[in-house]
Amino acid sequence: IKAITNGRMAEVIIEASGNAAAVRSTIDYVSYAGRISLVGLAEK
Repeated sequence: IKAITNGRMAEVIIEASGNAAAVRSTIDYVSYAGRISLVGLAEK
């Protein structure tokens, strides 16, 4: 993502799998003041 956006990172991330690791990873991929939408919820 960093290479594709020239270091800017993603402005919007939609996480719909509910996987706990994927939910935690969204923080690493979102840009400053970016938006994260969590659609699926992890069971644990």
